[in-house]
Amino acid sequence: GTSMPGLRFGLYYDFRNPPQWRRDPTALYNSILAQIARAEALGWDDVWLSEHHFVEDGYTPSCLPLAAAIAARTSRMRVGTAVMLLPLHDPVRLAEDAATVDVLSGGRLDLGVGTGYRAGEFEGFGIPLNTRVGRLVEGLQILRALFAGETLTHRGKYYQCDNVSSGLSGLLHSIQLLVGCWRLLATEAEQSLKRGHGCTAAVEAERELIEVGLQVFCAHAVVGPPQPRLEIPEHVMDPG
Repeated sequence: GTSMPGLRFGLYYDFRNPPQWRRDPTALYNSILAQIARAEALGWDDVWLSEHHFVEDGYTPSCLPLAAAIAARTSRMRVGTAVMLLPLHDPVRLAEDAATVDVLSGGRLDLGVGTGYRAGEFEGFGIPLNTRVGRLVEGLQILRALFAGETLTHRGKYYQCDNVSSGLSGLLHSIQLLVGCWRLLATEAEQSLKRGHGCTAAVEAERELIEVGLQVFCAHAVVGPPQPRLEIPEHVMDPG
């Protein structure tokens, strides 16, 4: 058959291990990683990971270590985050970790970031919830500069750094930097997107935000050569 240009199919995992079906965590993780490797052999295009914190069912808080494990077990699939909660991360450290995964994977990382929304997560990290949009936008400025190989001194409202650079920037292939959020933050997010970021949207998101996000995504380049595309991730339950 013929394929639609720009249409890709991916799998989505959150590595949950709910109490009522609790499994040995190592066995669960290994079974999911084996399933992902099998999915690549069957022709799936991408695998996506999501981040949440302090959740009883074991929802993964650590996307990039998992992305590195997936990269080591695959050779073709792109590995993406949908999304990492940028306001809860130091953007300089995140840039270094993401660059490491990109190098390890041979340039297959799609770094999706978003604002977050769960008050308990922000409370747990001691970060005011009402600063999330500002932290997202400022964090994006830092990520883009470091991925572009700049040596950065930054004095912002939320983040400060002096004369930093990503030691791996010269080895980077093309990290795709995507931005995702919901309708209440669409105005702020769109302004950020128009400064050059992509957009990732879950299929169950509200229609108008998807339309705004995809329009901007298709009109503006991400880090590296522009490769606008629509992702349709399929959520996969515990393979055991």
